[in-house]
Amino acid sequence: MYDQCHGVILMVNPTKEWTFSYVKDLLDSIPETVEVLLLANFRDQLDQWVTARNVMQEHVATAGRHVHYCDCCLVNMFGMPGVESFLRICLHRIKMEEFSRELESLETASALAVEEAEKISDKQDYDSYAPPPGAEGPEDPSTAPDPEPAA
Repeated sequence: MYDQCHGVILMVNPTKEWTFSYVKDLLDSIPETVEVLLLANFRDQLDQWVTARNVMQEHVATAGRHVHYCDCCLVNMFGMPGVESFLRICLHRIKMEEFSRELESLETASALAVEEAEKISDKQDYDSYAPPPGAEGPEDPSTAPDPEPAA
């Protein structure tokens, strides 16, 4: 279910305890490779919350480094900077994965280049490449006769 997933936002209605219980069960099924934001809505109705903020925060603190908490109020958009920050975390994770794949590819290419350079170095034979001094070698282009002009 979470294949190719980088982030999950789970919203809780703290005025109804069952929503937090449901989210706690869901958290167990989400792999630690996926970032999670527990979003507690209805911050404007704090006096009606039956699930205390500190209870949710404590659960998040013990759930692992990949789980984050943010209060919000969708009526007035309170908490949206926290959501944006969470989305940046997900984006940075994607970029880090891509850079990691790129680094692996570059390490492989570099290892192949080193191997090729070592083979070339081991097989180099100047004597077979250039004739000994005084022997006839390739004609010096500066002493070659001028080519016939084209008619």
